[in-house]
Amino acid sequence: MKIVSKREFLSLPSGTIFSHLNEYNEFNNLFKKGESLDNDFYEQSLIDELGFPAGDSGVDTHHYFEQKIKDGTDFRIDFNCEGRDGLFEKNPQYVIYDKIDIYNLIKAISTK
Repeated sequence: MKIVSKREFLSLPSGTIFSHLNEYNEFNNLFKKGESLDNDFYEQSLIDELGFPAGDSGVDTHHYFEQKIKDGTDFRIDFNCEGRDGLFEKNPQYVIYDKIDIYNLIKAISTK
Protein backbone atom coordinates (compact mmCIF):
# COMPACT_ATOMS: atom_id res chain seq x y z
CA MET A 1 0.00 0.00 0.00
CA LYS A 2 1.30 3.46 -0.78
CA ILE A 3 0.12 7.08 -0.88
CA VAL A 4 0.42 9.04 -4.13
CA SER A 5 -0.29 12.56 -5.36
CA LYS A 6 -2.96 13.30 -7.95
CA ARG A 7 -0.33 13.72 -10.66
CA GLU A 8 1.05 10.24 -9.99
CA PHE A 9 -2.45 8.82 -9.53
CA LEU A 10 -3.60 10.03 -12.97
CA SER A 11 -0.72 8.09 -14.55
CA LEU A 12 -1.88 4.80 -12.99
CA PRO A 13 -3.80 2.32 -15.16
CA SER A 14 -7.55 1.77 -15.15
CA GLY A 15 -8.43 -0.98 -12.71
CA THR A 16 -6.17 0.32 -9.94
CA ILE A 17 -7.79 -0.24 -6.53
CA PHE A 18 -7.59 2.82 -4.27
CA SER A 19 -9.08 4.98 -1.52
CA HIS A 20 -9.23 8.76 -1.20
CA LEU A 21 -7.09 10.09 1.65
CA ASN A 22 -8.84 12.92 3.52
CA GLU A 23 -7.36 15.94 5.32
CA TYR A 24 -7.17 13.92 8.57
CA ASN A 25 -5.13 11.18 6.87
CA GLU A 26 -8.07 8.79 7.01
CA PHE A 27 -9.51 6.62 4.26
CA ASN A 28 -12.70 4.59 4.44
CA ASN A 29 -13.99 3.69 1.01
CA LEU A 30 -12.73 1.46 -1.77
CA PHE A 31 -12.72 2.38 -5.46
CA LYS A 32 -11.63 1.02 -8.81
CA LYS A 33 -9.98 3.65 -11.00
CA GLY A 34 -11.30 4.18 -14.52
CA GLU A 35 -9.94 6.28 -17.36
CA SER A 36 -7.88 9.39 -16.55
CA LEU A 37 -8.84 12.75 -18.03
CA ASP A 38 -6.76 15.97 -18.10
CA ASN A 39 -7.23 16.79 -14.40
CA ASP A 40 -9.94 14.31 -13.42
CA PHE A 41 -10.73 10.60 -13.65
CA TYR A 42 -13.51 8.05 -13.59
CA GLU A 43 -14.03 5.86 -10.54
CA GLN A 44 -16.31 3.04 -9.45
CA SER A 45 -17.10 2.71 -5.76
CA LEU A 46 -16.81 -0.90 -4.63
CA ILE A 47 -18.48 -0.60 -1.21
CA ASP A 48 -20.36 2.71 -1.01
CA GLU A 49 -22.84 4.27 -3.44
CA LEU A 50 -22.80 1.22 -5.66
CA GLY A 51 -24.43 1.19 -9.05
CA PHE A 52 -28.15 0.57 -9.36
CA PRO A 53 -29.07 -3.11 -9.35
CA ALA A 54 -28.04 -4.76 -12.61
CA GLY A 55 -30.85 -5.14 -15.12
CA ASP A 56 -33.26 -2.85 -13.27
CA SER A 57 -32.39 0.61 -14.59
CA GLY A 58 -35.26 3.01 -15.01
CA VAL A 59 -36.91 1.99 -11.73
CA ASP A 60 -37.26 4.45 -8.84
CA THR A 61 -34.48 3.51 -6.37
CA HIS A 62 -36.42 4.26 -3.18
CA HIS A 63 -39.44 2.19 -4.17
CA TYR A 64 -37.26 -0.58 -5.57
CA PHE A 65 -35.48 -1.09 -2.24
CA GLU A 66 -38.69 -0.70 -0.25
CA GLN A 67 -40.05 -3.64 -2.24
CA LYS A 68 -36.85 -5.67 -1.75
CA ILE A 69 -37.06 -5.10 2.02
CA LYS A 70 -40.73 -6.09 2.04
CA ASP A 71 -40.47 -9.28 -0.03
CA GLY A 72 -36.87 -10.27 0.82
CA THR A 73 -35.89 -11.10 -2.77
CA ASP A 74 -32.30 -11.10 -4.00
CA PHE A 75 -30.76 -8.48 -6.27
CA ARG A 76 -27.35 -7.87 -7.84
CA ILE A 77 -25.26 -4.71 -7.79
CA ASP A 78 -24.03 -3.13 -11.03
CA PHE A 79 -20.24 -2.87 -10.77
CA ASN A 80 -20.02 -1.24 -14.22
CA CYS A 81 -21.33 2.14 -13.11
CA GLU A 82 -18.48 4.64 -13.14
CA GLY A 83 -18.71 8.32 -12.34
CA ARG A 84 -16.25 11.18 -12.52
CA ASP A 85 -14.45 12.17 -9.35
CA GLY A 86 -14.97 15.85 -10.21
CA LEU A 87 -13.84 17.21 -6.83
CA PHE A 88 -10.79 19.20 -8.03
CA GLU A 89 -9.35 19.46 -4.51
CA LYS A 90 -6.13 21.43 -4.04
CA ASN A 91 -3.70 18.66 -3.12
CA PRO A 92 -5.56 15.36 -3.07
CA GLN A 93 -3.78 12.16 -2.17
CA TYR A 94 -4.77 8.57 -2.78
CA VAL A 95 -4.04 5.27 -1.03
CA ILE A 96 -3.08 2.67 -3.63
CA TYR A 97 -3.64 -1.01 -2.87
CA ASP A 98 -0.98 -3.37 -4.21
CA LYS A 99 -1.40 -7.06 -5.12
CA ILE A 100 -0.70 -8.21 -1.56
CA ASP A 101 -3.33 -5.80 -0.14
CA ILE A 102 -5.90 -7.01 -2.68
CA TYR A 103 -5.06 -10.65 -1.97
CA ASN A 104 -5.50 -10.04 1.78
CA LEU A 105 -8.80 -8.24 1.16
CA ILE A 106 -10.12 -11.15 -0.92
CA LYS A 107 -8.91 -13.57 1.74
CA ALA A 108 -10.68 -11.58 4.49
CA ILE A 109 -13.92 -11.47 2.51
CA SER A 110 -13.72 -15.17 1.63
CA THR A 111 -13.03 -16.40 5.17
CA LYS A 112 -16.10 -17.90 6.83
